[in-house]
Amino acid sequence: MRASAQAVAPVVTRFAPSPTGELHLGNARTALFNQLLARRAGGRFLLRIEDTDRERSVDAHTRGLMADLRWLGIEWDAGPDREDGLGPYRQSQRGARYAQELAALERTGAVYPCFCTPLELSLSRRAQLAAGRPPRYAGTCRALTESERAARLAGAVSPTLRFRVPGGERIDFIDMVHGLQSFLSDDIGDFVVRRADGTAAFFFSNAVDDARMGVTLVLRGEDHLTNTPRQLLILAALGLATPAYGHVALLVGADGTPLSKRHGAASVRDYREQGYLPEAIVNHLFRLGHSSAPHGLLTREEMAHAFDPAHLGRSPARFDEQQLKVWQKDAVHRLPAAAAREWLAPVLPAGLDEQSAAAFTAALLPNLLLPGDASPWVEIVFGARDQLFDLTSYTRHIGRDTTGNLLSKAALMDATRSYMKGLIIIEPTAVGTDSFLGEFGMNLSKGARAVAIPSLEIDQPDCRRAAHSSSVGPIDESQLFYLESRGIGSEEARKMIVLGFLEPVVARVPLESAREQLRELLGAKWDEGAVAAEPAA
Repeated sequence: MRASAQAVAPVVTRFAPSPTGELHLGNARTALFNQLLARRAGGRFLLRIEDTDRERSVDAHTRGLMADLRWLGIEWDAGPDREDGLGPYRQSQRGARYAQELAALERTGAVYPCFCTPLELSLSRRAQLAAGRPPRYAGTCRALTESERAARLAGAVSPTLRFRVPGGERIDFIDMVHGLQSFLSDDIGDFVVRRADGTAAFFFSNAVDDARMGVTLVLRGEDHLTNTPRQLLILAALGLATPAYGHVALLVGADGTPLSKRHGAASVRDYREQGYLPEAIVNHLFRLGHSSAPHGLLTREEMAHAFDPAHLGRSPARFDEQQLKVWQKDAVHRLPAAAAREWLAPVLPAGLDEQSAAAFTAALLPNLLLPGDASPWVEIVFGARDQLFDLTSYTRHIGRDTTGNLLSKAALMDATRSYMKGLIIIEPTAVGTDSFLGEFGMNLSKGARAVAIPSLEIDQPDCRRAAHSSSVGPIDESQLFYLESRGIGSEEARKMIVLGFLEPVVARVPLESAREQLRELLGAKWDEGAVAAEPAA
């Protein structure tokens, strides 16, 4: 038999998850691709919940995945909460319809009851593997006579129902990603279409629902590729229309193994709770396993226009969380003012007035990746007067160059000395202060509160990149924001953050004291050619 797609029917795609866990990125990408495919063709996108597995399906998961899809902007035209006459769109509510279809197959002899126990099936499988044969059902119950079946039906064992796969046939279909696919029916073996508890099995319910709901194109993960010939056989036996099929490459981590939590957050909810924006996630997913000419952050309409099944790749798509962060940064920078304040709201102080929230958000937004990155600066700007300010707790990215390798202390000091001038707010008793300053040919006068470091001209291009790189940037920009929030101009502030990267010279001082010192230092006249020490008041 050879399956072909419906020629003139309008495009109808679907996403059919099983609610046995949270929505992970691979399934989210499948949903996105199906939605974009439908929107591109002016068709319809359906959401069907495949919850026939009574033991594993949880209603809370159904609610969660629907909420996650909506958060991503993946809306459906018909689904569990939006019936259109072709539902219901929960398989657990379609049992009567499956019974009718199964009865039709029984009348034609296309299915038969199987009384084999799980133990018998396991032993048969082991024997086949030991003999070097691919495991498939041995056909034990296929040839039972009517009297034999009646006798077993009278027993205590509830049978499954198996589809009688015709022998000697070749099953061909065109996969929109992988091209022509061909399977021999003799390699398939009779498969279960109804479980012993009376519920419809996946092969059956999935195929029948696609046909009865008018689905014309099934785009799903390539782990379902070998399911397709079985489903084509079911549809042919029932005389139902066959959709076109496409099987997209699976998502893997940077190391080539299946994507999991060890590669970062694995579920959409994980990323949502961290503060990732839906625009960042869908733009990243759009490009995983799909090549597209348009660059930059795309709107949903632009993605639908650019989506092309011909550009779906066959190789596993590698998920790179660093690239996701690039999209996140771009999405954050494009947030309108009101949306940015809402995004930061969870970390802003309760009761903060609108003007302060707007000013804080506008100043900090260019330097943020996630809302949590603003938490230290919320404490600095809005914290209690007697709170201790410790820059060392905000230096987790310091000492790394643009490739992520650790910079030597000497290289970082050279970069500091070469291209910046700064003030260090320290206490004379800070551990390591004297020895560190000695390396620069300086000393800290007794009772001094701050030291001004003059600019030195040293040609260190590699260090220059390190000092101004985006990898060092998060700390540099955070310190810059702190100084600017205290009323210090941008140029002067950049001069004042030099040695603040280096933990030996960063000391704990009361926050209000630090603020007072910065205000005083703002008006200080620096001697470009000498090291100046500001004595204590």
